[in-house]
Amino acid sequence: MKVLIIDDEPNVREGLKKIIPWEAEGFDICGEGIDGQDGLEKIMILNPDLILIDIRMPGLMGIEVIEEAKKRGFKGKFIITTGYSDFTYAKRAMGLGVEAYILKPIDEDELIEMIEKIKDKILKEKEITQKLDVSETYVIKSLLTHLLLGSSLSIMEQDKYNELKEKNENYQLLLVDIEDKKETVSLIEEQIKDYLEARLAVKTLIVEKYLLIIIQNKEQGYIDEVIDTLQEKLAKRYQITCKMALDTSLIKIQEIGESYTLVKELLDKKFLYPNERLLTSKRIDRYAKESEQSRIINVEHVSEQIYRLLQVGDMIKIKQVLEELKLQLQSESVRKDKVISVFSNILVKTGTKTMEANQEVGKLLPSGEQIIEVIYHCRDVEDVIEYIEEQLRIIVQEFKVSSPENNMKKIIYYIENNYNKELKLELLAELFNYNSAYLGKSFKNYTGQSFNVYIDQLRINRAKELLRHKEMKVYEIAKAVGYKHIDYFHSKFKKYVGISPLEYKKNCEK
Repeated sequence: MKVLIIDDEPNVREGLKKIIPWEAEGFDICGEGIDGQDGLEKIMILNPDLILIDIRMPGLMGIEVIEEAKKRGFKGKFIITTGYSDFTYAKRAMGLGVEAYILKPIDEDELIEMIEKIKDKILKEKEITQKLDVSETYVIKSLLTHLLLGSSLSIMEQDKYNELKEKNENYQLLLVDIEDKKETVSLIEEQIKDYLEARLAVKTLIVEKYLLIIIQNKEQGYIDEVIDTLQEKLAKRYQITCKMALDTSLIKIQEIGESYTLVKELLDKKFLYPNERLLTSKRIDRYAKESEQSRIINVEHVSEQIYRLLQVGDMIKIKQVLEELKLQLQSESVRKDKVISVFSNILVKTGTKTMEANQEVGKLLPSGEQIIEVIYHCRDVEDVIEYIEEQLRIIVQEFKVSSPENNMKKIIYYIENNYNKELKLELLAELFNYNSAYLGKSFKNYTGQSFNVYIDQLRINRAKELLRHKEMKVYEIAKAVGYKHIDYFHSKFKKYVGISPLEYKKNCEK
């Protein structure tokens, strides 16, 4: 227990320190006040259990110090020491709940007897307060847990709920998920609680698998600063970054369940926003503003785009495609399962296209089940992209082995392997980093034919092979060689062969 001595006479302060065996009585002298104002300031800073105070001092009188301390919520005990026997002062002192009023010169035995009685009173009150605090904490934590999970309340919880509603205080919810270092989770939770409780008015409890912190009445900038510093300390000490989500809106006790749902949803999106140490609705909304207008994600189109880039060995552009896809998903703030689904499907479809073109190369990619399994266990979207890039680099290396050296030869090689798809000069120019007009002239100089004529002849020659050796219908062959419309195929075939596809097929059967 702590005792504070307030008196404007130094010799009196020194005497009071020496005549009482404070340590034996269970007290430590925590400070001295040299006048009323100084004493009041020390009371509020040191929060002593017992104060010995003179009535008449310069500035604030002793009675005024007691009155002001009580107004500010101070709960400690007072003994008034004075050289004046004044009934009016004594009456005011008793009205303020002062424990004793003792005249100077002080009788040592009388003061020790008073102190012992007051000590017993302080200890009993502390014991009762401690029990009440434990009971109060239990009821509040139980109440909060039931409110968060939507469970029914007991009578005691309902009473506490009504009491908190009447107080009409504002709260904010911070949710923490410690994913790593499972063996030290309890220790880390305690570190977080101790750090926050020393800086904020908070209540902490474990709900489901999370550590929930309920923050009371604090300025938003200060809260952000405290959380940022906490995360830096956790990263430095435990080499981890805890997932944290904060509902920045001010809520009442009756809104706590809705706020909890929000911070859980925010926390679930950490997978998509790994660079955000603290997730809030405002920070996520920023991604939507910074990104382009939302578009429907066409998995087939993206996988086709990546497959084309694989064939020309352009990992830089593949990375750009994946990054753009990540930004689009972030702008739409999708859930983790959607992120996993999109990226898994793209890699699986890219693998299927590779297998159709070259079985040996296609076999180098994992199966669909393996891809989904690995991506599901990735830490975040950055890990997903890294995994996909690793797999695609293997394919790029294999394509490089079989593709020719010269750039124009590479373009011809690409055309011969993709003639049955939609091919335009602009697409090849983009893939091989050319200006389309320049590529058109270079292509004609190299092959002796324009790009369109070269493609048409390649397709028609392949169609002739299919008409000679395959039991396929004409419209099926048209589609197989890259013509979407049968009439267009007919006109091109007749232009280069001189007869219709059906006539050609009949002539071959004779």
